[in-house]
Amino acid sequence: MGLFEKERRIQIKQVVEYIKNNIPADESLILAGDFNDWRLTCHHYIQQELQLTEASLDHQGALARTYPARFPLLKMDRIYQRGFQVTQSEVLTGN
Repeated sequence: MGLFEKERRIQIKQVVEYIKNNIPADESLILAGDFNDWRLTCHHYIQQELQLTEASLDHQGALARTYPARFPLLKMDRIYQRGFQVTQSEVLTGN
């Protein structure tokens, strides 16, 4: 997703509309990537509109810190899912 809030809002609305219009609600789904969503705007919208759960939040109780890679502080990357249970999740670090 884009670096600017307005850009991200437009992009995530397009993704949500695509999923709603093309993927049956009872189908398993993974939506993952670099959301650049440190304010959780996209996160709440995705959960509200698509009823997806986020893997780290669901499994570990918190969104994963993924940026920057060497010393992750920000929660930028997400893995959302529906239709199955996550049994393990972790952030890979190092070179």
